[in-house]
Amino acid sequence: MNKNVYAAVGMMPTRETIYQAVCKAWEIPREDLMLHRRNREIVEPRQAAFYYLYVEMRTSPSLIAGDGDFNHSTVNHAVKVASNLLQTCKAFQMRYNLFLSLLK
Repeated sequence: MNKNVYAAVGMMPTRETIYQAVCKAWEIPREDLMLHRRNREIVEPRQAAFYYLYVEMRTSPSLIAGDGDFNHSTVNHAVKVASNLLQTCKAFQMRYNLFLSLLK
């Protein structure tokens, strides 16, 4: 069974649409999202985008990594961290839910 709500109705958001929505939810400029920086303001939205692309859109880590000249292991780590944050961090959950609402 496909869990992706967009696939069910035939409208898949593009990767760029996902990146723009996550930037809007976290209130950061789009060009900052793929910077090779490790500060939380940049990393958390990037992890959220990578998580969504990997889990919900079933995009390969290599393809996601290519969007920002990252390594596929960076994407795998981001997915793991975002999964943990979604379970433990209320602030991250709220931002992620805002991001999801912006995609609709």
